[in-house]
Amino acid sequence: MRTPQAGNWVPTAAPGNFNPVLTSVSCFSAGSCVAVGYSYDGYDNSSAPALIYMLSSNTWNLTVAPVPSDSTTNTGVLNSVSCLSADSCIAVGLYGNYNLDGVGLLEM
Repeated sequence: MRTPQAGNWVPTAAPGNFNPVLTSVSCFSAGSCVAVGYSYDGYDNSSAPALIYMLSSNTWNLTVAPVPSDSTTNTGVLNSVSCLSADSCIAVGLYGNYNLDGVGLLEM
């Protein structure tokens, strides 16, 4: 991940205890962005949640993407995000078993 500092984007460690793979980013103003993706554990992604990172005030904050309440797993992937403003974003992806033989996921 990168964070704006003094007019440059500098490498920054991703928050949280995940090994994130980021698939898409959308910025709605300078220094205000949303990045999405998933957690990769390298072996068995049976509990690898979809991830949402929000950049505000030069700090990335992590949210684990929620899945429907009737889901038996939290495994998911967010493939793309688009934002018009800080409170108007949409992300699409999948959730399901570790092979992602699941169903569509839409986060708003």
